Amino acid sequence: MIVAKELDPSQVSPGVPGFLVTFALALACWLLFRSLTKHLRRVNHSEEPVETDTTDAGDPAAGTPAESDAGDPAAGTPTESDAGDPAAGTPAEPDLAP
Repeated sequence: MIVAKELDPSQVSPGVPGFLVTFALALACWLLFRSLTKHLRRVNHSEEPVETDTTDAGDPAAGTPAESDAGDPAAGTPTESDAGDPAAGTPAEPDLAP
């Protein structure tokens, strides 16, 4: 058996625990990539948008705002006064005129 005093720090390898950790990470990545591939194959890649039922234009469950919410800051749509307002999250448009 090798005594610890005889080991050179530059000659020590990670050994079996290092191999097992590396193998486990590689296996986890392989499983994730395989799952990602399976899910991407199920995605409909057609260029035509799917028609949805738009009977109620103000249905919050459908994700469409009502007509009366247009320009309402509480509804999340910017107004003209929000242009260039950093608090509203809209940057000012640069003046490109010569």
